[in-house]
Amino acid sequence: MEQLEEGQARGKFLFHGFLRLYAPYFNAYTFVLARANEFDADRCSAKIVGEKYAASALISLNVKGAHLNDEFWPNMFKRASEQIEAPDVYEQMLKFLDEPVQKSEADFYCRVALHRNTNPLDTHPSLSERLKALNEEAEYDDGTAERSSQSYLSNVAEFIEFFDKQWRADIGPEWKKRYLHYQNLQDTLSTLEKAKSTRQLTVDESLQLANMIEDLKSSEEALPYFQDLVMHEPSLATAHFAIGRIMAKKGRREAVEHLEYCMKLDTASVPHACRVLFLYYMHIGNKAYASEYLDKAVAASELQAHQNRESSTLISKDVLVGEEPSEEVLGLIRDEMNNHPTIERAHILRKTTTYTVDKHIYLVIVEFSNQHTQQKQQILQRIADASPNIDEYQIMEINTVTWLRSSIKKLKVSPIYERTAILKKKGTQISV
Repeated sequence: MEQLEEGQARGKFLFHGFLRLYAPYFNAYTFVLARANEFDADRCSAKIVGEKYAASALISLNVKGAHLNDEFWPNMFKRASEQIEAPDVYEQMLKFLDEPVQKSEADFYCRVALHRNTNPLDTHPSLSERLKALNEEAEYDDGTAERSSQSYLSNVAEFIEFFDKQWRADIGPEWKKRYLHYQNLQDTLSTLEKAKSTRQLTVDESLQLANMIEDLKSSEEALPYFQDLVMHEPSLATAHFAIGRIMAKKGRREAVEHLEYCMKLDTASVPHACRVLFLYYMHIGNKAYASEYLDKAVAASELQAHQNRESSTLISKDVLVGEEPSEEVLGLIRDEMNNHPTIERAHILRKTTTYTVDKHIYLVIVEFSNQHTQQKQQILQRIADASPNIDEYQIMEINTVTWLRSSIKKLKVSPIYERTAILKKKGTQISV
């Protein structure tokens, strides 16, 4: 639909309305079909290698994928601080994947993946559903991936060379930007270190300094900076998390206090803090405490997944009410809309939520005077940027969801913005 909006194809008006009407239904049904295709693919895999190995591969994919995200990619991109050219990433990735994941980490990744439910907008079923369809239990085998590559990919080197070449071509420009960014960080680091010797840094400056020392030097060197920061700002959750994370890796008991306090200050940190605490207690041999933090991490991750779905999706079952934010917020939104003559009117509804309790979720529904107005997405993004982040704002065009007009009519909601009214108020003659 976005390509259709931005394109200049002649005759697109012939099917524009049809696609607007049926695209949401098409998407909803294709997600179901896509998930069915994944089950079919799993069955084919099981016929070839057997249910046990097919299930083991699915588990390994989740464990190794999470391990890549947590360990491999952060360290890989950190190398941009020292080298201007992108490295051969796939050769190093293969070596990384061949190394066994620590059992405690593998248990954590596997448990979290098994408790993750399928999102209605997912094209892949959850791991637990796929294992259930194969009638197999969750049992992680760290050696499966290695045996498969040796058995079925005799020409691995050729694949690696091809993908590395493609990677360097695709990521090269962004990698150089990242390198220059790190060089700028070095300059900023020097400036902040000099300033620290002559005056008291602000909280933001101190946090920036501590983070840069960890990024450009080491966690050990950054630790005293984070500790000094919480001495002056005890309620800074990010600093407590950093201290807890660094101390936990050293096996220091004080990590628990900082991570627990971080979770009290910021509920969004719970999954990450609990993961650190789980690994800490597994490392010192306290499996009972480790299990408690694992359960807490899984529950928090599930809650955040529900909250993310509430703030990022809109379905016909959602309950909407005619409630607006404050006049101050409305003023910010209206001011931005005044900058875009193609906006005809706009309404705001509030979405009632089950899991998101600390903020409201508002729908800002925009109607354009010309259905073929180009750059609609850019305009909607500017409205989003103008909206304050105290609450959540979903900015959308009225035609993207077929039932929005009827909801507005049923709730008898008045527009928060109407261009004709504004122009008349200014005494401007218009023609629509």
